Amino acid sequence: MTNNFEFFAGLLCFAVLVYVLKRFLWGAASQALKERSDACRKRIREAEDIFNEAEKQSKEWTEKYSGLNEDIRHIAEKAEEDSVRLLEESKSRTEHESQTMVDNAKLEADYLADRAKGELMSDLADRVADEAARLISRSLDSDEKARLNIVEELLTKINIGAEHA
Repeated sequence: MTNNFEFFAGLLCFAVLVYVLKRFLWGAASQALKERSDACRKRIREAEDIFNEAEKQSKEWTEKYSGLNEDIRHIAEKAEEDSVRLLEESKSRTEHESQTMVDNAKLEADYLADRAKGELMSDLADRVADEAARLISRSLDSDEKARLNIVEELLTKINIGAEHA
């Protein structure tokens, strides 16, 4: 009988415990579990939304990036074309300026050469005239007079040549 009594007493205690738990704790525990479940579902939805937004931005950036590569290639081609054109223009301008400088130098050299010839001819004519005057001033014999005539003819030819140069 004690066995039965203990069994029924244990069963009664268990029933009282289940009743007390259900009456006082089951609602609060059930509510806490429901709130926790709802919070987890909310966080999962937020994470999915964030993931979807990240995927969307990733696609947008991928599209922009692919277009960016094309833009970069186009800009690089344009820059290369511009650099070749500028190099050609610079080379042409430099060649033109160089040729102009060479032409001006040649003109100046020709001018200076003509001027130097004129000065040399003038100096030579002065010296010949001085020598002729010295020869005339001394007493001349017939050979010296003939030489003087030759010198005068040479002077005349030199002066004529200098005037034409």
